[in-house]
Amino acid sequence: MKSFVVRAMRWLSVPLFCMATVAVAAPSSALRDLDRYVEKALVDWQVPGAAIGVVQDGKVIYARGFGNRQLDTAPRVDERTLFQIGSMTKAFTAAAIGLLVDEGKLKWDDRVIDHLPAFQLSDGWLTEHVTIRDLLAHRTGIESTMMVVTLLDAKEIVRRARYVEPTAEFRHQYLYSNLMYGVAGQVIEAVTGKPWGDFVKQRLLQPLGMQASGTSPYQFWDEAYVAPSFHGVPSAGRVVNASSARNDNVAMPHWLTPDGARVIPWQSYDNAAAGGAIVSNLTDMLQWLRVQLEGGRLGDVQIFRPETVTEMHAPQMLIMNPPDPIWAAVQRVSPSSDRPSYALGWFHNNYRGYQYVSHSGGILGFPSFGAMLPERRIGVIVLANSFGRGNLAAFNRLVSFRVFDALLGQPKHDWSADLLRVVEQREQEAEVAARKQDEQRLPNTSPSLPLKNYVGEYQNPQVGRVRIELDGEQLLLRVPGAFLGRLEHWHLDTFRMVWTGGMEGNKSFATFKIDPRGRATVLDAGRLFGGELQRVEGGG
Repeated sequence: MKSFVVRAMRWLSVPLFCMATVAVAAPSSALRDLDRYVEKALVDWQVPGAAIGVVQDGKVIYARGFGNRQLDTAPRVDERTLFQIGSMTKAFTAAAIGLLVDEGKLKWDDRVIDHLPAFQLSDGWLTEHVTIRDLLAHRTGIESTMMVVTLLDAKEIVRRARYVEPTAEFRHQYLYSNLMYGVAGQVIEAVTGKPWGDFVKQRLLQPLGMQASGTSPYQFWDEAYVAPSFHGVPSAGRVVNASSARNDNVAMPHWLTPDGARVIPWQSYDNAAAGGAIVSNLTDMLQWLRVQLEGGRLGDVQIFRPETVTEMHAPQMLIMNPPDPIWAAVQRVSPSSDRPSYALGWFHNNYRGYQYVSHSGGILGFPSFGAMLPERRIGVIVLANSFGRGNLAAFNRLVSFRVFDALLGQPKHDWSADLLRVVEQREQEAEVAARKQDEQRLPNTSPSLPLKNYVGEYQNPQVGRVRIELDGEQLLLRVPGAFLGRLEHWHLDTFRMVWTGGMEGNKSFATFKIDPRGRATVLDAGRLFGGELQRVEGGG
C-alpha cells in the first residue's frame, strides 16, 4: 500500500477539488471545513477520486469533485464525471413501479404472475403469492448471485429463477436479491411494452434533467472495453484506460490489492439491469435527491405523487441480521432502539433521532452512496472510484455522517478516525482467519487424478455450463466470454480459485467430487456458481 500513499500525498500539492458548474446556493457555513476533511480522508482511505454533493431545503448547497478520475493521471473528478452507481439503481426501479402505481396500471401488492404469467419459482405456492412489493422489499426468501458471472440475458436470468431454492422463509427474513429486482424490471417491460432501460430513461432520467445519465455501461463504451460480467475481462484485455471511453469525462474504478491500487474496467450488470446498471454523475444524482426530498416534485413539475414517495421510503421488511461493522460504529455514537429495515429501493434507519433513508451501490471499484434525512430535507451523494481501505466503502458513508452532523448542529465527530479503527480491527481479524485457514490445509496431498482428468464441461440449471481447462500445469475455470479463475491446488481435490478479473487477489474454493470409477463428476464452486455443477458427458 505504501506506493499508493506516496502517490496520494502528491495530490496535496494542488487543489483537490473542482468547483461545480451546477447551480449551487450559498453553502452553509457549517460545511466550511468539509473540503479539508475530505482531502485528508481520501488519502487515509486510499481513494483516488470522489464527487460529493449536498441538498438542503430543495437547493444544492455543495457540489465538489476531489482527486483524480484515474490514478496517476491528470484529469480531475468534477461534478459531471460519470460513475457506475450500482445498487442505487434499485430506487429508480422502485420509482418506475411507483409511476405505474400512480397511473393505475398496477398496484404494489399485485401478484407478479398477474403481469408475468410465465414467472415461476421452484415452489409453486411461492410462485402464486409473490407480489411486486415482495420483490422490491427483499422479502421473497430467494437470493441469487448467479447473474454476476454469466452472459445470460435479463429474460433468461428471470426464467432460471425457477431453479433457485429459497434460503429463507417467505416474508419472514430480509434477504437481499438482485435476481428479484431483475424480475421487477421484467414486470415494468410487461406492463409498459418498453424495456426497463427505455422506460427509466424516458419517464425518470429525462424529466428529472438527468441528461448525462444512462442505463448501461455500453452507452459510454464500445463493447470491447467493458467486462461482460463481474470478475470478467473485456475482450480488449483487462488493461483499460479512461481514454478509451466514448465520453471524455469518466472515472475509472480501482481495486486495492496487497501491492496497491490498480485500475480495473467498468463491468456490465445488464442481465439484472434493474438492480444495478445505471451510470450517472453528481449533478444528475443531486436532481434525484431533490425529487425524493420534495415529495416527488422538481420545480413546478410533479414527477410522482407525494404518497408514492412516502411509500417508497417507508419500512417494509425488518432487518434482523447483525449490523454491518460501520453501522455498529454509528450506533456507539448515536444509539437508537429502532431496528433497521428495507423500504422500496431504500434502506430505512434512524440517525441522531431522525428518519434516515439511504442506499449504497457496489459495482466493483465504484462505491456509490446516497442518504437523506427527509424530516430535515437534507440529502448527501458520495460517488467514488475505489472502495478504499478494507474494501468497505466506508469513505462514502463517513462523509455523509460528517455532513449530517454539521447541518444538524452536532459536535464535530471524526468519523474517519472511528471507521479506520473498525477497518484495522477487521484487518487483524482477517489475518487471524487466514492463519487458521492455512492451519486447516492438509499437508503433502496431491489431487486424486492427473490434472487433465478434471478438464471438461460442468453445468447446472442456474448458470449453465462452465469449463475446466488445462493451461500448462494450471487448471482454469472459465465461463465462456465472461469469467476466468485460476485453480491453485489446496489439498486433496480442493483448489483455491483466484479471480483474474476485477478482484484479483480475492480467493474462494472449488472442490471436485470423484465417483467410484475414479472420474471427476461434480464441481462445487460455491454460491457464485449456484451450487454444484454436474459434469457433462462428452463435454471434454
